[in-house]
Amino acid sequence: MQKKASIHATYVCALWDLLFFATDVAFLIQQMLLFSLGLDDAMENRLPLIMNLTQGSSYICVSTESVFLFSGASGQIKAARMSLYIGNYVALCYEKRIGGTGERTASIKQTIKIHSNTDDFDFDEKCIVLILGESFLSAFDRTGERVRQAHILHEDIVTVLLDGITSSECPLYDLNAIANLVAIGIYKKVLDTDYERIRTVILKNYQDPNFCLESLASCVYMSRRKVQYVLARNGQNFLECINDIRVSRLYDKVIKCYAIDLEEISHSCGFKSLVSANRVFSKRFGESLSSFKKKQKQNSLVA
Repeated sequence: MQKKASIHATYVCALWDLLFFATDVAFLIQQMLLFSLGLDDAMENRLPLIMNLTQGSSYICVSTESVFLFSGASGQIKAARMSLYIGNYVALCYEKRIGGTGERTASIKQTIKIHSNTDDFDFDEKCIVLILGESFLSAFDRTGERVRQAHILHEDIVTVLLDGITSSECPLYDLNAIANLVAIGIYKKVLDTDYERIRTVILKNYQDPNFCLESLASCVYMSRRKVQYVLARNGQNFLECINDIRVSRLYDKVIKCYAIDLEEISHSCGFKSLVSANRVFSKRFGESLSSFKKKQKQNSLVA
């Protein structure tokens, strides 16, 4: 037994060393790639070459360590290439086109589209492109589909800021305002999606009387605190959420199966006891389970 344990410990140590070696190799490869392009760690120096930017006469660039905005250039964003050099990111492309010729016939079309770090897209000199880098976005998940579905908060304000940033006297202030409004919209979408995931898992497991907050957190790959935060943002805690589902199912079952024993129905809805089921039911509907069952039975006889 001791010999087997020693061999097992040796394997674990070897795997651990291999993991660190792989991490070091990945870092070295990234640095070699940056060196081959002649780039340092600053985003403003990496991105023009990575995106093959062709700068026009009206090219303008505003950037911080983790946010990069430019207009007056054409190029392309290839998701795989971008992610390889700068890590996770979110891109926003703003396009304003004026159609028609006369004052009365002229029309303005403005579009803002958010791209995740899995999207490829091209842009021209009439576009304003905003890149939010990994360090700026590190506070929340950037799952591709959630990013695409995100709603930009105060889009009219973002549009005004984007229109004016190229001539602004304080472009960095405008840049930070735009970046934060976009990020907040993405973050709200992430939280909304997280709530949907949590509700879905609870719906699948509400009949298990032993299903608890720890079980839920494990199923949705979140910490207990994150689950509690997402639920609280929607005005609930874990017990309120799961009991709301259980008591709704209990209500429906008593109507359809009033002849079945109440304790049996309660257990089938995930309550540990008739007492706890009755307490939640009374709080929700203002009467006891037995009283409600009796009414259903009387109604069926009259019918």
